Amino acid sequence: MIITAKVTGSGHCRGDKWDIDLLENVDIQKIEECWKNDCEDEENLNEIEAYILYGDGGFMDNGMECVMDRLEKILCGEVVVVEGEEFDIEIQLA
Repeated sequence: MIITAKVTGSGHCRGDKWDIDLLENVDIQKIEECWKNDCEDEENLNEIEAYILYGDGGFMDNGMECVMDRLEKILCGEVVVVEGEEFDIEIQLA
């Protein structure tokens, strides 16, 4: 299943700050396969797919272990907020 998702937010690192504004097709099956296979194909993920898969990278206990929850919320039309160490984003259907 392929959906179109939008990510908005900001990144910040060492005093630098930038806007994040992405709109891309997301392959749900590719994310699920990567998650099931310990991310052997992670280089094939686009930026939004990686945000969905990795979440906050474990920064605030919302890492890969929560990927299926994030996918379910996105598919139900909810906005998923991810607060990472160097970014704060919202992911939603476009």
